[in-house]
Amino acid sequence: MSEVPTPELFQGELDDDALDALFADLAACAEIQHIKARGADETTPLDLESARELLSSGRAKAIQILYRFEGEGWCDTLMAGSDAVRLVRVRQDPAAH
Repeated sequence: MSEVPTPELFQGELDDDALDALFADLAACAEIQHIKARGADETTPLDLESARELLSSGRAKAIQILYRFEGEGWCDTLMAGSDAVRLVRVRQDPAAH
């Protein structure tokens, strides 16, 4: 029986400055594929700026950003907390795309 490899997973908490830096890095260096908000009444496609605003304002409980960076697929999930934003980053399985 062959084992299915576990995708790379990174977790952390971001303060406002680190969150701003993340969004700036994504805007400058990543190819954004899809952004969706959880807990927000958004029916239009989201861009990074509107996603950041939804998260900061509390209108979204979480934001999920699918993107490509240096040829790899990634999924960042940002969850609003009381003092910080929790980041869960997973490298996407290239066989799934």
